[in-house]
Amino acid sequence: MNNDIGLSKLAGTVHPYPTSQEAVRQCAAQFWQKGGLKTPVNLRVIALLLAEKEAQDKAAAASGGGV
Repeated sequence: MNNDIGLSKLAGTVHPYPTSQEAVRQCAAQFWQKGGLKTPVNLRVIALLLAEKEAQDKAAAASGGGV
């Protein structure tokens, strides 16, 4: 490499910009706050997804793993 930086240092680099998943999440949050997604079906789906995520987090905590 030109600047004597090894692959291990490059692999450990943390990039501060949001991932594509985070960008989509932020856009969806803005749309949600404007009321565009608040239909009964969507509210139920969100409730189910949040419940599933909570169950996964509890299972990970019980097994000693991270989220």
